[in-house]
Amino acid sequence: MSDFLTGRETPNTLHNLLSVLQRRRTSYLAQAMATDVEEYERTLDRPRVQGDRSPDLVEVDLATSLLMGVHELLQQVVHFTAAAAPRKTGRPKVVRLPRPKTAKHLYEAARRREAMAHLESVIRYVPQDEWERNIRDATGG
Repeated sequence: MSDFLTGRETPNTLHNLLSVLQRRRTSYLAQAMATDVEEYERTLDRPRVQGDRSPDLVEVDLATSLLMGVHELLQQVVHFTAAAAPRKTGRPKVVRLPRPKTAKHLYEAARRREAMAHLESVIRYVPQDEWERNIRDATGG
């Protein structure tokens, strides 16, 4: 960084370096961008590009990600095979292996927490005797 700040390197070199780190899906910069909730909120209204995949994060490399996908596909094969069996023992469940959290997951979790907090702020606990008294008053009985 000192080379860029002192002027020994040009701003174009810094721009090229940053763009390479953004394109490299396993860089720490890509991971930081993938978990940036504010950036995700800014891009919610943009149309999604077909074939747009979630980023490979530094926590899980490409080989591990592929093995997780293969494992889940094998579970689906077992699930459908068991469904075709004549006995009623039930199908095994397909368990999705945990993935690294992205901004989408963090954003959705924050929205769920906000909705729950709003719901809790609207709903108020009323003891049974007060409830019965309110019902009696409302019905005139």
